[in-house]
Amino acid sequence: MRLLTRMLVAVAFMVPALSQAWTWSSCQTVTAVTNYLAYDNGIFVSLSPGISGCTGDYQAPYSSVGFVVGQEGVTSTNINALLATSLTAMASGHQVMVAYDATTAPTCYAQVIAVGGFAGQCP
Repeated sequence: MRLLTRMLVAVAFMVPALSQAWTWSSCQTVTAVTNYLAYDNGIFVSLSPGISGCTGDYQAPYSSVGFVVGQEGVTSTNINALLATSLTAMASGHQVMVAYDATTAPTCYAQVIAVGGFAGQCP
């Protein structure tokens, strides 16, 4: 499982370039993943305890961040890896840290999802 976690973190870091305004979240639990790829080329990941001020593109009642093609370096090539990483984190119960752009609140477009944290600090 550790190898899988490391591989997923490595895949998540393939997102091209982080913008200047990115912020790392605290350790979060993925509670839901909404796949809007067919609708608007994005996925929204609900988090607990959540990121203050981030509710996702559709004003969900829970804290979420959006990985959307064309935002924050997310491309049609790497969106599937971000979806797979998010779903794996939710299914396995591993906590994550998310790099997101706080200036895009309340949507909070995200760039990176790191299973176990960017340096392994999450349980």
